[in-house]
Amino acid sequence: MPPAYHTPLPAQGTRTRTFDLDQVHVQFSIGCLPRGGTPAGLWPMSKLKSPHQKKTASYDRDRRSVFGANDKAQRKNLPRKKARLNRAVRHEVHLGLHVDGAPVEQLDLDAIDTSVATVVRKRFKKQPAVPLADFIGRQREKRVAPKPAAKGKKRRTSAAR
Repeated sequence: MPPAYHTPLPAQGTRTRTFDLDQVHVQFSIGCLPRGGTPAGLWPMSKLKSPHQKKTASYDRDRRSVFGANDKAQRKNLPRKKARLNRAVRHEVHLGLHVDGAPVEQLDLDAIDTSVATVVRKRFKKQPAVPLADFIGRQREKRVAPKPAAKGKKRRTSAAR
């Protein structure tokens, strides 16, 4: 939606708000707008009418993270991963520049330049989210699959009790 703007009406001199919805221009007086500033009923209605259609569309459109941790943890862990990659590159460059106290006259500066220039940062790529239908299918498979027995622990029998 384009930003709303105020224009004075020529006759009344009151402020108005204009909304552009799919090439349809509708003008409202500021006083008659609801509290949020968006006129009710102006947004296009959903073509999905039944709850079953809405649920099916949700399974297709919605996605879930398979990051493996809390869903909020990703916003902190992704910057950590990027920082770790950058630190590794800086460390490798530092090692390439390290000369063990040798005098500058004895250093092969071209070799040092090439060793530093060949350092390549590993590419960071986020793991893509999975469609909700696939995510729920995996959850169901996990729930149905038998859990493996813990190693080293014996189950107590009724005779041992």
